[in-house]
Amino acid sequence: MNAMDPLWLKIVHVLSAAVVLGGSIGIGFFMWRADRGRDAAIVAATGRIVMLAEALLTAPAVAGMAVTGVLIAGAYGLSLWRGWLGLAMALLAISGLCWAAGLWLHGAAWRLAAAAAGAGTPLPPRYFRLMRVWYRLGWPSTLAILGMFGLMVLKPAF
Repeated sequence: MNAMDPLWLKIVHVLSAAVVLGGSIGIGFFMWRADRGRDAAIVAATGRIVMLAEALLTAPAVAGMAVTGVLIAGAYGLSLWRGWLGLAMALLAISGLCWAAGLWLHGAAWRLAAAAAGAGTPLPPRYFRLMRVWYRLGWPSTLAILGMFGLMVLKPAF
């Protein structure tokens, strides 16, 4: 078995996809729990950890999933733009756009929370407006990831 054997690529691909899905759900849950308490210090600390998780876990997993997906498709002579793979690529684009926008929003919200925590003031209304959009973007992103999982497992013919 060589280093580029499709089996190894599949293992890395599935593990990367699992990290992306688990990260999406876990990050959303922990931010939701922190936001419910409305304590600026807790929200800022949780937001900092979320930003770190996005940088150290989610971003590399997304890259791993994308690279291995392309290599696997190439190994089997499949087009990325047809059938279930084409739909998976569309879902990846939707998820990626929502994630990128959400990352920017979360960074802005986190800075507001950190400033409020530092000043000993409540979270400002803008924080909650930004996070409301962040949560709304999380749904299509996560549902797209679930859709990709379904396509990856079922590989429907169409």
